[in-house]
Amino acid sequence: MSNSNWFPAVQTRQEKYQVYRYSMARYAKAMKEGFFFEAILIDYAMIEDRLRSFLWHAGAFEHWEDKTKFCKKEASRELKTLIEENWPGHPKCISLEKISHKIGCVRAVTVWASESIRNPDESVFLRALRSQCEGLDAAALLTVLTELESWIKARNEIIHSLLNKRSEDLECQIEELAREGNDIGRAIDRQVAILKKGERVRLAARMQTNRR
Repeated sequence: MSNSNWFPAVQTRQEKYQVYRYSMARYAKAMKEGFFFEAILIDYAMIEDRLRSFLWHAGAFEHWEDKTKFCKKEASRELKTLIEENWPGHPKCISLEKISHKIGCVRAVTVWASESIRNPDESVFLRALRSQCEGLDAAALLTVLTELESWIKARNEIIHSLLNKRSEDLECQIEELAREGNDIGRAIDRQVAILKKGERVRLAARMQTNRR
């Protein structure tokens, strides 16, 4: 059944804007009419996309369509090393398709930028990444990542116990979860907007810009 060719990816910022506008309208309608599972689905998609966008603007991917691995650019290899050094107990093989791994990567970049000592021998790319990350609200971002991990656990619990909960209890839980997910997605998006400003990091990494 699964075939990515059935669902062509957006190609321009204008298309991305239209997709987000449509999705947020669907979210608002779902919340208003009580379709909270649909709202949670939209939340999850937005959160995944915003985490991926953070890593895109940090230099993990050469092309947006790249799925699971850091690309072969020197900057991307530097980013991977930086993440591994600032992610205690990181997976042996980091998959940028797994949401838990994306969370770990974003957290590691944030910790590095906010806690590590500036090295005078850092590459042009790392200097640009550090400079751009200085504009982030590191404490707020780390907090929202922790909240996101709790949100995902609650989402998974509800899905796996869907037919084993009383409907009145479930309705209350999923409405609250849908609102929390939207807040988390928007909070991450605000940090992405800071990181991507001027496309400075990707320009320093000599990667394509004007996307996402």
